[in-house]
Amino acid sequence: MRTLLAGALMVLGATSPAGSQTSPPLQVKDQWVRETPNPRSTAAYMVLVNKSDRDVVIVSASSPAARVAELHEMALDGTTMRMRRVERIRVPKHSEVALKPGGLHLMLIDLARALPAGDHVVLVLGLDDGRKVEVRAPVRPLGSR
Repeated sequence: MRTLLAGALMVLGATSPAGSQTSPPLQVKDQWVRETPNPRSTAAYMVLVNKSDRDVVIVSASSPAARVAELHEMALDGTTMRMRRVERIRVPKHSEVALKPGGLHLMLIDLARALPAGDHVVLVLGLDDGRKVEVRAPVRPLGSR
């Protein structure tokens, strides 16, 4: 069984209203970003792990590497696959949701610079309860899946 990458995930503001520490609502593993030779756009992928007793809902994304980060999915529209923005990604309690090529993913748009393989990108996922999850993702070569 693959282990979660130590140090690759940090939950920001993970406290209860009383200020006591709570366990992270979401863990992330196998995160990566597709290499891009130009600073237009690229995609980020990962597996979202919810071991809690409640659903976790991602409602936003951001990254210092891009002016815009959006939640997206590839979906069949008649006989054509189309990419479209989604408002949220729900991770059911005690489940995993994979963000992968050809499915759900994060789009990084208007990059600050080209992203070569071997680099790393910080991604921040915003949850519907106001918490944020910060992920450090390696950049993989163009042909990666």
